[in-house]
Amino acid sequence: MTELDVVRLAFREKRYADAGRLARDWLQSHPGDAEGWRLLGLTLAAAGELAPALQSYGKALNLRPDFFEARFNRANALRSANRLDAALTDYDAALTLRPEHPATWNNRGIVLLETGRHEEALQSFDRALALQPDHLGALNNRGNTLQQLGRYLEAATSYDQALALQPDHPDCAAHRAFLELLAGDLPRGWERFEARRLRESWKTTAPRFPGEELSSLEDAAEKTILVYGEQGMGDTLQFCRYASLLAARSKGVIFLPQPKMGGILRGLEGVRILGNDNLLSATCDSHIPLLSLPRLFRTDLDSIPAQVPYLSAEPERIQRFKERIGTAGFRIGVAWQGNPAYPLDRHRSFPLEALAPLASLPGLRIISLQKHDGTRQLESLPAGLQVETLGADFDSGPHAFLDTAAAMHCCDVVLSCDTSIAHLAGALARPVWIALASVPDWRWRLESDRTAWYPTARLFRQNRAGDWAGVFERITTELSSR
Repeated sequence: MTELDVVRLAFREKRYADAGRLARDWLQSHPGDAEGWRLLGLTLAAAGELAPALQSYGKALNLRPDFFEARFNRANALRSANRLDAALTDYDAALTLRPEHPATWNNRGIVLLETGRHEEALQSFDRALALQPDHLGALNNRGNTLQQLGRYLEAATSYDQALALQPDHPDCAAHRAFLELLAGDLPRGWERFEARRLRESWKTTAPRFPGEELSSLEDAAEKTILVYGEQGMGDTLQFCRYASLLAARSKGVIFLPQPKMGGILRGLEGVRILGNDNLLSATCDSHIPLLSLPRLFRTDLDSIPAQVPYLSAEPERIQRFKERIGTAGFRIGVAWQGNPAYPLDRHRSFPLEALAPLASLPGLRIISLQKHDGTRQLESLPAGLQVETLGADFDSGPHAFLDTAAAMHCCDVVLSCDTSIAHLAGALARPVWIALASVPDWRWRLESDRTAWYPTARLFRQNRAGDWAGVFERITTELSSR
């Protein structure tokens, strides 16, 4: 076994620190070895050190410009660093060196999908599958692309082809579940969505609790049950209602949400909210993840628990924001961007400048409920568009959403993209208008301007991909007739 073989072995065994040390030792005496630099880049990238990994790949390619593996590896690292244009350039260069490499076609397709170039992405996945028909990743990604193109039956076929090859493939099963939920087949969708637990991210991050998982509502009657949050904050705000439903069927429910969410959830009826700092003080008989509760309750389209509000804002905080916001004009609280780490955020979030038509409406006040990502757009507003902000201290405390919930009670309507702000407004039973992409998330389904999940919500859908102008033209018309 050569010294580089030892590096490769350490990398395969995920001993990245050892692999990196061994690669550096080799390069001290062999600085002109392109493979050594590539292996060092692999270990750095695997450890999350993307900038030095890219430097290592660059040295390998300077030594060997036609080094396919280094080019492919650097493209992957660039994609992980969200440098998508540069990643696409490297994938294309790699394909000039090895045009029959299915993984490169697949990864290239992912970049095209993430940048909204759906037809090109589909061609790339098709090319990968022509070379390797059983490429599970390409089948899954092809399904995702077809879904974004609104070709839902073809997307289902692609996922089914992957699941025929590997029935427990977690990503394909989860995406197939989302299609079933989107189509309104909730029981089948909840059942298939359990496959999310097969994902490596679940296996490594999901909390472990003593005792058995709750398997049926019939078993809940004499038990204290711990429910723990998962997925995103919007999911927690939407599905926390099930914790109260479970409390009515059990001895008691303890809810462990994501960090910073404990405050807004305190009003859940019959539920004790737990923080990680007092986790050891909780005793329970059973446990269950939050998004497994709809399956346990056998929720279908006719039994969605739609009683709102099920969350509340603090009265003294509402009074404070009444004084800050005042009562003049017609007040719209607005949130325009979700978490950019979400792969489809570029589709669901709308640019703040899309609100420009609202500026012509007399007496209208636009009040920002946006936090963190997206706030820089406030620095370059179109002429005539004014957006009020609520101060640097807005929701800056240890608990998320408390100020936002109070401010919503001081607005006549909340206008949001498909993000946690929309879910919070619906849970508070505030009037909320939700601007949706042409291919929406499963919970909004494909038709209607209403949703059973939130009776006070109205949905404004794009008629075609990217058409926010049409959405806000309809919203402006609605507001002008208020």
